Amino acid sequence: MGLPYGAFVISLDFELHWGVRDYCGPNHPYNLNLLHSRRVVPRLLDIFEQYNVEATWAIVGSLFAENREHYQRHLPTILPSYSNIRLFPYSEDMGEGEWDDPLHYASSLIKLIKQSSKQEIGTHTYSHYYCLEKGQTKEMFASDLKSAMAIAKDMDIQIRSIVFPRNQHNPAYDKVLLDHGILCYRGNPTHPAYHIDQKSQSISKRIYRLSDSYWHFSGSLLHPWDKVVDPSGLCNVAGSRFFRPYQPYLSSLETKRLELIKSAIQEAARTRQIFHLWWNPHNFGNAVDENFYALIEILEEFKRMHLQFGMQSLSMYKTAQIAKEHYRPKQLHENKVLTL
Repeated sequence: MGLPYGAFVISLDFELHWGVRDYCGPNHPYNLNLLHSRRVVPRLLDIFEQYNVEATWAIVGSLFAENREHYQRHLPTILPSYSNIRLFPYSEDMGEGEWDDPLHYASSLIKLIKQSSKQEIGTHTYSHYYCLEKGQTKEMFASDLKSAMAIAKDMDIQIRSIVFPRNQHNPAYDKVLLDHGILCYRGNPTHPAYHIDQKSQSISKRIYRLSDSYWHFSGSLLHPWDKVVDPSGLCNVAGSRFFRPYQPYLSSLETKRLELIKSAIQEAARTRQIFHLWWNPHNFGNAVDENFYALIEILEEFKRMHLQFGMQSLSMYKTAQIAKEHYRPKQLHENKVLTL
């Protein structure tokens, strides 16, 4: 028997320029969206508090740095050796601190998130690390993760959740996460269109995923409670939907997009499953008011489902904690029985 309530999970990938640096140079027009996200974050926090909503903020570790010296002090001891040199982050042109480089530092915003009620701070790795790219290794990832944990600790933050940059989960690295005290990650939806591989950025898959935001060809992509705990003991709080930002050229479909998200929330509430919505703050950096109007519609639907079915707003970490309390991975249970 499952848990007596459904869960509404929100996670945000907070990365600023670290997340787009390989294709957005210093003068790229999209950098304006990144700058606008600095006013999006406080507004998100206000709305989450208004609706009593928990969220997990997966933050690139480099953004924690107070200044260049602080950033360099926490550099990983083993740097990634990506075959694609454009992905290498440590040649990035940076300023001295948040005051002169608001695209690479964000300690003031992180402190604001930390001070806000019911908000979890997780990691998006130290350098926006790519776990499935050629050239990098488990040892390089472990070094990056150690840096991310250490710089968060400087702010008295203990990391328990991770969102992999570009959703590149590498199961071979799961033990590294557990060894560092991380309990959960955001896995990808189970539909093949969301599987991360060399074809995941193909034109056909990208068109499918865009269309899926308006017609739900893949269904609701809910996650059952009994599927959260992996055999390793790590918890997969799988994503359900990317909250695609408002697009003027698709405005005629906006009502349909929101209705499909709301219907998935309703289904999760009725069937006592998990609906996990995610996006990046910079996705709201253009058409800010339209994006917040859409978010409020979604949160109003959650509020109705909370009152009608007892649906709960949960962070990734809290979702994983609850799942672990009620379920054990089958493989680990079987191994335990065999050793008795």
